[in-house]
Amino acid sequence: MLELRLSEPAVLAVRPGEQARRYVDVPSSCCCCVLRIVLRRLAAGADPVVLASCGEWPVVGLGLAPGQDVVRAHYVASGAFQRGEPVHELVVHAAEQRRTACGGEQFPFAVDNGNAIRWGVAVFNCPLMRCADAHVLLSAELMQSHAPLRTPLQPPLQPPLQ
Repeated sequence: MLELRLSEPAVLAVRPGEQARRYVDVPSSCCCCVLRIVLRRLAAGADPVVLASCGEWPVVGLGLAPGQDVVRAHYVASGAFQRGEPVHELVVHAAEQRRTACGGEQFPFAVDNGNAIRWGVAVFNCPLMRCADAHVLLSAELMQSHAPLRTPLQPPLQPPLQ
């Protein structure tokens, strides 16, 4: 497993139909913080999307069976992906501890003797419309939040079939 360190962006290259996975550990003391995960495309020609799940890896399975494409995660930047935007952003409660599984490979969500909560972050390069390598900058940062998040939980995304 490769770590995505808070406030240290990582440059990733993702082939069509594949995903790059990183984890980010958030101090469990951040009860009033939000975790901001940002994907920024560095070149045009690919269709990347960022997904995040607490305590497990997001699941992506295209072409498994006719009409059964699957993309499951606790959070998906589906709006930015569907609009083809060059920047995708997820903002979630940092100390959230989900007990509902999305079906991905699970790992302990409380790590470092319970002092941190582990998030699985994936960048998937969707090959349905474009078939080029995705070159992206992925970052994660903590921000203070004194008000409840107004961003609704984004449902799992199933890409439109073409």
